[in-house]
Amino acid sequence: MTIKSLSAWTVGFFVLFLAACGSDVETEAEPEETAVAVDEVIQGDIIGENRFIGQVQAGGQQVVMPKVTGEVVEVLVEKGDQVEEGDVLARLDDRDLRLQLEADEAQLEQARSGLRRAENGKTQAEANVSQAQSQLRQAEQGLEDAKKAKNDQEHALEEQITETERMVDQLRESLEEGGATEDQVEQAEQLLQGLLASQSGGNAQMSAEQSISSIEASVDQAETGVEMARSSVTEADLAVDEAARMVEQAEQAVERSQERLDDAIIRASADGEVLAVEASEGDIVSPQAPFAQLISLDSVIVTLNVTADQLSYFSLEQELEVEISSVSDKQTGEVTFIAPSVNDSRLFPIEIELANTDANIRQGMVASVFVEEVLVEDEQIVPTEAILESQGRAFVFVVEEGTAREVEVEVIRFDSEQSAISGEIEVGDQVVVKGQHLIDDGDFVRIVEEV
Repeated sequence: MTIKSLSAWTVGFFVLFLAACGSDVETEAEPEETAVAVDEVIQGDIIGENRFIGQVQAGGQQVVMPKVTGEVVEVLVEKGDQVEEGDVLARLDDRDLRLQLEADEAQLEQARSGLRRAENGKTQAEANVSQAQSQLRQAEQGLEDAKKAKNDQEHALEEQITETERMVDQLRESLEEGGATEDQVEQAEQLLQGLLASQSGGNAQMSAEQSISSIEASVDQAETGVEMARSSVTEADLAVDEAARMVEQAEQAVERSQERLDDAIIRASADGEVLAVEASEGDIVSPQAPFAQLISLDSVIVTLNVTADQLSYFSLEQELEVEISSVSDKQTGEVTFIAPSVNDSRLFPIEIELANTDANIRQGMVASVFVEEVLVEDEQIVPTEAILESQGRAFVFVVEEGTAREVEVEVIRFDSEQSAISGEIEVGDQVVVKGQHLIDDGDFVRIVEEV
């Protein structure tokens, strides 16, 4: 501090001292107090800021390639135009492509008609199975009824024979006793003989057996009908599967034709600015050569080149403050690339992606990138103005109960506003930051300002 500035401090604090003491003079002198301002000792870090100069590059360059070969019939953009993803850039001659699509659509309709016929055939085959099964059930029921009727007839005949035999026996006994005539006995015996003849193979029995045989043949025929109907369903299933496969193939052909027709329209592959248009109306383009080039406007890349010693300041996904010379506000960018090796200049390229929402950052602009560096970590920090030097030693004044105590300290690091120190001082102590040049160890002080 110069003598002139020291005198200014002296006059200023002398005025403060007189104002504090008042105009009345005590007969008994009071201790003189020097007015001071103080600040607290804190525990913390000292952060430095490194500035790197870089250049803005386009965030991304897109090459628009035609997807089909064809003649350009219309170009809708030119260099410098702003486009959005999906915007139409040009149209190609699509007459042949439209004809192919129409042919494939007709083929698809035929395939769908074939599928409908196959499905109808399957439905009819399934109905035939149901009908054949119904006929089989009817035949089986008829057979069951015929067998039951035959059994009932045989049972009735047996009962009739038994009853007739008993009647013959009774008549014979009655004949011996004189109660019945021989004619009555003979008639009963003839009736019994007729019944026995029917049981042993009469016409009625033969007719019943023939009826059952006929019905059994009908059952066999109905079972065969069911099997044939089921076989028809299996064939119909195969026909439906084949028709469905033909429909799928036809649908794929239509999709391919539609895609080729859509590809006859060249669209922007991303948002951006048209950097170049490589073809004009009447030109033949193909997927082997670019039609246009776009540069992205949504974001830009700031490129830096740093030394090996500076490389440790950067890490992937690190967020940094970036200032563009022609843009007033600082913006936050993200480190997206750190080169694993040096370039031809023996420096490491760094890339920082920066949002360009307003599209006001242009390629080639100069950018300043600010990277914080921890200069001192977890030390006692005081305002630099609190540190005094005398005869090669550094010290501060600590205020304790209205008294200034001189404490010698070791300065770990000087900075413009704050410095790191160590010594017999604790966090929370009040150090003098104004008026420190007007006091000595043990002086009485009065705090008029706390920073």
